Parts: sequence; structure tokens; C-alpha cells
Amino acid sequence: HREFKELCHEFRPTFIVMDLAMPDGDGVELLRFLSAEYNKATIVLISGFDKKVLNTVRQLGEEQGLNIAGVLQKPIAIEDLEAMISVTPDLREEALIEELADALEAGQLTAYYQPKASLITGPPHPVEDVEALVRWRHPERGLLTPDAFLGITERANLLLPLTLAVARQAFAQVVAWDAKGLKMSVAVNVAPQMLTNLHLPDEIVELAREIGVSTKRVMLEITETGVMEDPHLAMDILTRFRLKGFHLSLDDFGTGFSSLAQLYRMPFSELKIDQS
Repeated sequence: HREFKELCHEFRPTFIVMDLAMPDGDGVELLRFLSAEYNKATIVLISGFDKKVLNTVRQLGEEQGLNIAGVLQKPIAIEDLEAMISVTPDLREEALIEELADALEAGQLTAYYQPKASLITGPPHPVEDVEALVRWRHPERGLLTPDAFLGITERANLLLPLTLAVARQAFAQVVAWDAKGLKMSVAVNVAPQMLTNLHLPDEIVELAREIGVSTKRVMLEITETGVMEDPHLAMDILTRFRLKGFHLSLDDFGTGFSSLAQLYRMPFSELKIDQS
């Protein structure tokens, strides 16, 4: 275990094949270590145990934010392992950090829109809201989802530019839909690490004014774990967002350890229960 941890720091692997059974420990311990290190490597789990055990460990890893590509039961078919490796893009951190700032400038970071249908009325169930989801249209690696680059975005100190870029596109899309008679509201994700930036409410409200979208048409989504890292500072920032007219959504509710009493004090407009 110690040798593996040392190699992770030195080698920074992007692809890990891990056996759950080890002479001096087990794979669950190492998954916990990788999660604590914010490791974004693609991980394949292998074991002689039955698939139920493999899938349980896979779920544990995914809940800790790890990128689990799949599980393989021993004896391993080499073609199955090759298939998992072949679909894994080359996402070396150093290369991505160099490219990410240029990608923001070039407009390669694009907002996709997921519709939110109301089940209160209908059928048909009306769609009056969407959520903006960022994608990177990489010229060589194709369309990348946030799992591939959000971790390095933080380490490259590009969270604020990325958030503002997505918000700018989303606000402009709302204005464009208005011109076509579609009265949509939009939700934009705010990374939990940004809830230490006291200037964030001013920057986003200024962007909304520049583009000409009402803050009442914007929902800002924040994860439960992000809110509870520093509740007092988060309360300051979230309250200022509400005072400026934004709606607030608590995302991934149920994954953290916050008390209902703490959450009750927060000025949220919406609660999104985690799928688990």
C-alpha cells in the first residue's frame, strides 16, 4: 500500500487496474486514499469475488467521486480489458491544464441544456426550465464531460472563468429563447469551491445585467457538501444571491452530513435529492 501511494504521487497515473484482494490490505482502502487525493484516474476493478461484491465496491468508489470505468471478474478476458483501455481518452493532467485556458478563450467550453419537466400539471408536462451542463468540444479528443476536466479546472485556478463562461452562454440563450416566444428559466451550477469568493454574487449579477436577463429567471445550483464546508461563509454568499433576485437550488441532497436544522437556515428555493 505504501509503495502504491508513493508511486501515485510521483507517477500520477491516468489509468489504474486494481485487484480488490491484496496481501497487505484491500482495494476499498486504496479507493478511499485515491478519493482523498482527488485522483481523477480512470479505474478498472478486478476480483475473484462475485459480481455483487464488485458492483458494491464500484458504487462506493463512484460515491467518493472516483472515475470507475468498469468491473472485471476473474479470470479476466483480455479483450474486455482492452475494450476498457481503448475507450479511455488520453487525459494527462499536464496536457489538459495547458489546453484549458486556450479552450476557454476559443469558446470550446459549451453549454448543453437538460430540460426540466413539471409533473405537477399535465400531461403534457410543460418544460419551463432547463439546466446548463458544460461540455468541452475538444478538437482531438471529442466531446468531454465535466468528469474529465473539472478536477484540473480547480487546480489550474480556472473555476471562476469557466463558471462565468457557462453563465454567459446560458443567459444569452435565455434572451434568444425569449425572442422566439419561449419563456425559459435556466439553472447554472456553481462549484462548491467558489463559495469562498465574496465577490461572486456581484460578478454574476453584473453579467446578468450586461446580457439583459432577469436574475429571477436564473437558478444557481450548489451541492450540499459545498455548502457545509464553511456554513457561515456560504450563508453570507447565498443570502446575497437571494437578495439580488437569484433562486438557489441545493443539489445532491443526501450525500453530505449536514443537519436539517443547518439547511433550514439556508435560503434555498429548491431541493434536488441525490439519486442514491
